[in-house]
Amino acid sequence: MYSDNQPTEITLALANIFIVPFALSMEVGTGLFLSLIPAISGIHQMICVASDEINCRVRASMICLGVYSASAVMYLVTIGFPSPTHYGWLLFIIAAFGSMSRLSREKIYKNSNG
Repeated sequence: MYSDNQPTEITLALANIFIVPFALSMEVGTGLFLSLIPAISGIHQMICVASDEINCRVRASMICLGVYSASAVMYLVTIGFPSPTHYGWLLFIIAAFGSMSRLSREKIYKNSNG
């Protein structure tokens, strides 16, 4: 019904902490505040994965999906996707959506089985 999602969550969180703020500030020109939001999101997700609390993990995965979606929209509005490497943002969105859906199924399963 669901698989171990922690490796995906950790990868997405680390990308939010290190890659996303750097990329947004260098390529899109976001300020410090908008660059800190993905990093804070990634730290929150790491804390949730470490705590193994399903409600926290689902909430963090939803925030992660929102951060990646907002980042892709910022790219589309400002510079677009000028090279094939920029389509990686779409892969982040797909991975975040998959992670969120797996965690949501796990939450439903755990709640229905006590």
